[in-house]
This record gives sequence, C-alpha cells and structure tokens, in this order.
Amino acid sequence: MRELAGDLLALLGAVLTLLAAIGVARFPDTLSRMHAVTKASTLGFAFVALGAALTLRTANDVTSALLA
Repeated sequence: MRELAGDLLALLGAVLTLLAAIGVARFPDTLSRMHAVTKASTLGFAFVALGAALTLRTANDVTSALLA
C-alpha cells in the first residue's frame, strides 16, 4: 500500500511538472510564464520527492529524498 501511494505521488508530480512545461510554452508574457514555472513545478517536485521517500526502504534514502 505504501509503494502504491508513493508511485501515485510520483506520477502526480510528473504530471504537474509536464503541465508547467506546457504553460511555459503556451503563455505569452514573462509574468505568466514565471507563475507557471514556479508554482506547478515546485509542487510537482515536492510530490515526486515525497513519493520517492514513501517508496524507498532505508532511512538514509528517505532522509536524502526529503532533504532534496
């Protein structure tokens, strides 16, 4: 169950990062592009790191993923 939750969080983070990249390519002005890059990609990376921490086994790996 823990691995499934980690996989789903990693997938959700990857989708958010993809949406941020699409937003950068689609939005016309700099302010809109900055908003798309900072909000979605930061949340996406946080979900990927949390998903990796849930999936990994050893305490050293988990703390490294959470510190990233």
